[in-house]
Amino acid sequence: MAADDLPIPPTLRELETWAGAGRVRRATELDVATWRLPEPQKAALIFSGVPMIEDLVHGVSFQTTPMMYRLAYFDDEDKAFHHAWDYGALPDTGEVREWGRQTRFVNSTVNHWLCSLHLVGTWVTHSNRHRPLGRGR
Repeated sequence: MAADDLPIPPTLRELETWAGAGRVRRATELDVATWRLPEPQKAALIFSGVPMIEDLVHGVSFQTTPMMYRLAYFDDEDKAFHHAWDYGALPDTGEVREWGRQTRFVNSTVNHWLCSLHLVGTWVTHSNRHRPLGRGR
C-alpha cells in the first residue's frame, strides 16, 4: 500500500483521552530500527502508540519474533477459559495479524490497526460510561 494511501493514526493525546494516562505505549526508534516496515508505519508506532483496551489488548510489547514483529498481546489467564494471543505485523507489508490458536487477519497495515483500536477504544469507553445502573459492571 502506498504511503499516501495510509490513514493518519490518532495522536497520543487522542488515545489517552479515552485510554487514560499511562495506558498507551509508544515504540522508541530503537524498538523498530531494524524492522522491515514502511517508514510511515514505524513512525505511527513511535508517535501515536498502542492503547490498552479491556478484553482486547492487555499489554504492549515491541519484539521481533521469527514470524512477525510483535506489537501487543492479550492474556486472560485469570478466567475459567484461558485465551491468549499476540498481535503482530508481517515484515515488509505491515499487515497486522492475531496469533493465537490460529492465525487471523486483523488489518492491512499498522496504521489501519491503530485507527481501528482508537475507534473500538472510544466506543468501549463511551458505552461503559453510559451503561444503565444495575447492569454489567
